[in-house]
Amino acid sequence: MNANPNEWYPLTQAQRRIWYTEMMHPNTSVTTVAGTMYIRGKVDVEILKMAIYQVIMQHDAFRIRIAMTDNQPKQQFAPVEQIVPHVDYLEWDNQIEAESWLQRFNHIPIHMFDPALYHFVIFNVNDEETWFNLKMNHIATDGVSSHLIAYKIMKNYTAMVSGNADTDEQESTYLDYIFAEREYEQSDRYAKDKAYWLDKFSTMPEVIGIKSYPPHSIGTEASRTSTTVSGEMYEKLYRFSQQHNISLFTLFLGSLYAFLYKTTGNNDIAVGAAYANRTSRQDKDALGMFVSTVAARLTITPDQDVLTFLHNVAKEQKAILRHQKYPYNQLILDLREQNNSVEIQDLYRISIDYMPIRWSSYGELAVRQRSSFCGHEVDDFAVHVEDMVDDNQIIFNIDYRKQLFEEHEVIRMIEQMMTIVDQMLNNPSQSLQQLSMISDKEAQIILTRFSNGNWSTPQPVGRTIHQLFEEQVERTPDQVAVVFGDRHLTYKELNEQANCFARTLRAHGVAAEQFVGIMADRSIEMVIGILAILKAGGAYVPIDPEYPEERILYMLEDSNARVLVSQSHLQTRVGYTGTWVLLDNENDYESSRDNLVPVNEAHHLAYVIYTSGTTGKPKGVMIEHKQITALGDAWKHAYQLDEPGIRTLQWASFSFDVFTGDMVRALL
Repeated sequence: MNANPNEWYPLTQAQRRIWYTEMMHPNTSVTTVAGTMYIRGKVDVEILKMAIYQVIMQHDAFRIRIAMTDNQPKQQFAPVEQIVPHVDYLEWDNQIEAESWLQRFNHIPIHMFDPALYHFVIFNVNDEETWFNLKMNHIATDGVSSHLIAYKIMKNYTAMVSGNADTDEQESTYLDYIFAEREYEQSDRYAKDKAYWLDKFSTMPEVIGIKSYPPHSIGTEASRTSTTVSGEMYEKLYRFSQQHNISLFTLFLGSLYAFLYKTTGNNDIAVGAAYANRTSRQDKDALGMFVSTVAARLTITPDQDVLTFLHNVAKEQKAILRHQKYPYNQLILDLREQNNSVEIQDLYRISIDYMPIRWSSYGELAVRQRSSFCGHEVDDFAVHVEDMVDDNQIIFNIDYRKQLFEEHEVIRMIEQMMTIVDQMLNNPSQSLQQLSMISDKEAQIILTRFSNGNWSTPQPVGRTIHQLFEEQVERTPDQVAVVFGDRHLTYKELNEQANCFARTLRAHGVAAEQFVGIMADRSIEMVIGILAILKAGGAYVPIDPEYPEERILYMLEDSNARVLVSQSHLQTRVGYTGTWVLLDNENDYESSRDNLVPVNEAHHLAYVIYTSGTTGKPKGVMIEHKQITALGDAWKHAYQLDEPGIRTLQWASFSFDVFTGDMVRALL
C-alpha cells in the first residue's frame, strides 16, 4: 500500500510507547537504537552505498516523519523524490580508534521529531574488512528490522555486483501494518488477548527491582558491562538445551526469575521481555517498529525442581506468544481502570532479550551484525543475550542505570546469575530453594579464609537472644547495660524490669512466636519492651511512631498482632483496637523479678521487620533467634566486644534492621 504524502496517519501502539518514552526522557538517546554490520572480504564501497540507497528508497520506514497534529502525535510518509539518503563514508587505519568514534557517534541521539530518523555510516577499516553502522530512532525500527535491513542491503549488493539488481522490487510497507492494527483492534482476537492479560494481572504484583527509589527520581544515563561464556560452559548449555528440549532463552529467563527470587525474596515476579509481534507474512518482511513488550509474570514455587520449573517457564512463553499482539501501553490503561488507580505506571523494571547471531555468506563475503549500546536505558537493568552461534560463545550485555548501580555491583550480579545457571545445568533435579548464588569456590573461601577456625568459645547453637542476655547478666550484673540521657540501668536492673514486664505480657496471652507490636520513642523503656517480648516468647514487630497511621495499622493487621506495647503519650497516635500494654505505666508490671521459664527455642521467630513499601505494600521479613545469635557471636569475636569499656552508640530507628545489630553488639 502506498501512502498519501499529504496525509497524517496515527502512530501504532508500539510507536506510541516510543513516543511516550521520549517525551518522558527528552534530550537523551533513550529511544535511539544502533547496530553495526561487519563484512569480511573485499567490498566495493560505491556499490555498497548504492545497495543502501536502494533499501532506503524501497521502504517507507525510512520516510517516516513525526509531528504533533491536533495535539496528537502522528506520522507522515515523505515521497521518495524528497529523500536525501543520510550515508557517510569514513576511513580508519586503526580499528580501536574506529570503535571509539563509533561508540561516541551512537551516543548522539536521533530524536523522533528530526527530519530524518536514520543515519548510515560506512567504515573502511582495511582492504579485507568494512563496517556499516545504522543508527535510527526506535519509533521507525526494531531489532528484527535492523537484521532485515542488513540482509536486504547485502542482498542488493550481491545482485548489483553480479549485474542482476532489480530496483523495482515490491516490498511490504509499514502503512500496511498501520491499517492491519486497526482491524486487529476491532477483532475477536483482540478481545481474547485483552482477556488473557487482564486475567494474568487480575491481582497486581509488586514491581520487582533490586533497589528501591521514588518514581521518576532516577535518570536514564546508563553503562554497559559484558561477559562472555565459551568453551566447556557453552557446550554444557547446548547439551542441556537439546537433552531437555528447553531453549536457551527459556534457560536464561528462568535463571533471571531464580536470581530475582533469591535476591528479593519475592515469588511473584514479572520481567520485561520483547516479542517480534510479526504474525503475518507481510509483517515478517516489513521494516518499522513492530516489537511487542510484555510483562512476563511467573509465580515461583520454591520446592519445585529446576527441570519442572524451566518447563513451566517455557509453557508461559508459549502462552505469551499466542497473545503477544496486545499492546503493553493499553494494558497499563486497562489496569488503571480495573484497579481505579492512575498510579500504575509499569509492571516491571528489569528486562531480558535473546538474539542468536550467525555469520552469513554473500558470495565471497562473510557478514555478521551486532547491536550497539547508545548510552541510556529506561529499565533498572536490561539483560541482552547475544548467542554467537558460529563462534561457540554467548555474550551477556548488561545495561544498567548509573544512578542505581556501580559497575562492581553489576559484575557481581552477573556472576551470581551464572552461578545459578551452572547449578541448574549440573543438578536439574534440585529444588529452586536449594539453588545458591554462592559458587563452591566462594563458599570454600568463606568457610576457610574468613572463619579462621580459631574461636575459643563455643558458638551459641540452640540458644535464644534473651538466654544469651541472661548469661551476660550472670557474668556482669553490676555493669552498666544501657544509658539514655542522664538515666542508666545495670544488666541486673534491666533484666529484672524486662522480667516483670514479660510476665505482664504473658498474662495478656503472649506465647511462643506470637507477634507483638511495639511502638515506642527511643528510650530505656523501648529496650525493656523488646527484651520483655522475647522473654515472654513473642516475636516483636517494631513500629516507628513517625510512620503514617495507615502504614502502622497495616503492619499490625498484616502481622495479626493482638497486643501493642507502647507509651501512654502515643495512645492517640493510631486507632488500634487491640490490647495496649504501656511501658511507662508501673501498674502494668508484674512484681516477680526472676527469669521466666523459656517457652521458645532458637529456631523460633525473634522479630518481623517490614520493608519500606516503596514498590508496593510493605512486606514482613521474619528473623529467627538463631540467625541473630550466630551473627552476634561473629561480631563479638571479630571486634573483641567482650573487652572492658566497649560502648556502642545506637543511631538507627528500631524499625530498621540495623537496630537489632546495634542492640546485640551492645548487650550480649
